[in-house]
Amino acid sequence: MATTGGTLVHADGCLWIVSGDEKWLALWPTSYAPAVVNGNTVVVNEASGEILARVGTAIEVLGGETHDPKAARSIVSSDIPTNCIGGAFWQVGAIR
Repeated sequence: MATTGGTLVHADGCLWIVSGDEKWLALWPTSYAPAVVNGNTVVVNEASGEILARVGTAIEVLGGETHDPKAARSIVSSDIPTNCIGGAFWQVGAIR
């Protein structure tokens, strides 16, 4: 698996991993989910309830990149809002 990192950013209803001029829309595994906890957007492990990442903080993820919206949709098995398409996509396998 490849590794990338940056800051987790919430913009226009999308969670991005941003590093300098690069950004990736995070495609979370089925066990991870965005949530709002005490007014802060976070990513939680749904099975354990553990907070894995917080918006505005550094994040390092394992996984892989695609630039193809069709491939990204097949990874998440759902539609991706058009406002979330505009950079690359990162299929998150795990958060370090």
